[in-house]
Formats: sequence, structure tokens, C-alpha cells
Amino acid sequence: MTFVKGLGKKGNNTGAIQLLKKMEGGGCNPNVVVYSTIIDGLCKDTLVVDALKLSSEMTSKGIALDVIADTSLIHGVCKLGRSP
Repeated sequence: MTFVKGLGKKGNNTGAIQLLKKMEGGGCNPNVVVYSTIIDGLCKDTLVVDALKLSSEMTSKGIALDVIADTSLIHGVCKLGRSP
């Protein structure tokens, strides 16, 4: 979790997703906090489509979205609709 959070704070969303995939492939099941952290980072970087795909993967694995992921997605979608 700490590594995922650190990668997100550095804006390294690609690294965070790669770490998530390694966790999944290595027999470690990421929890809602890991997914939500990555979703939040993606939304902050206006990568909302990627965040929505990740949230879909998350729910397909039986992990329910938490308030952090929900809020991040809502904020990200709203941010895309604003004009500069």
C-alpha cells in the first residue's frame, strides 16, 4: 500500500498500475484501499477513462467501491466537463 501511495504522489500512475498487476500476479490480492488510491491518482491526472476501467475491474473481482473511489470518480468526471 505504501508503495502504491508513494507512486501516486509522484504522479507515476503507470508504475502504480504495474505494481497492482504484479501484486495480482504474485498471489497478493490488492484490497479496496490499493484500488482507491490508484483511482484517485488517475482522476487527479484527468485519466478518468483509465480510472473507470480500473473501477470496473475492481468491482468485477467482487471489491466494492468505497467513498474515496466514488468521490474521486465523481470529481474526475465533473472536472472533465468544465471549461478552462
